[in-house]
Amino acid sequence: MLMIRKKMVITLIILAFALSITSGVNSAPTLVNNSPTNGASAIDFNPTLTAWVNSTNATIVYFLYNNSGSWSTIGSTSGVNFSNEKITQSTTWSEYSKSYTYTINISDENGSNWANSSAITFTLVTPTQRTPIVVYAVIPVVIMFLLLNVIIKFVGKIKL
Repeated sequence: MLMIRKKMVITLIILAFALSITSGVNSAPTLVNNSPTNGASAIDFNPTLTAWVNSTNATIVYFLYNNSGSWSTIGSTSGVNFSNEKITQSTTWSEYSKSYTYTINISDENGSNWANSSAITFTLVTPTQRTPIVVYAVIPVVIMFLLLNVIIKFVGKIKL
């Protein structure tokens, strides 16, 4: 009976070791929901680039900017076991009416598994190119004022 228990314990140890080896197999990281999105406009100056990353391994996330045909790194973040984690990169892009192109590259620590976003291009616009929010706030106030004025005039014509 003691011999059977020893064999079971040894078998369980071997099985646990085998599972730990196979669970550590590197898999390609994934990248979803980049922001700003491709073709976006009405983006404020100095936008924050955002990516959602999934990876079970040590991972490096690179944000790259295409400046006149060549890619340059604007920032990177590294970590382990990103689980649908939001990774951000601030920028100092402030030239209005200019299109900016960026991409995001993520790879495991040894570079054997990686993923790239496609090139994403967006445009910054000046504040005068946007519809001011004030217009949307003023219109309901004006309508309420006009309606109240009509009601007051109507009530004033009622004879008791």
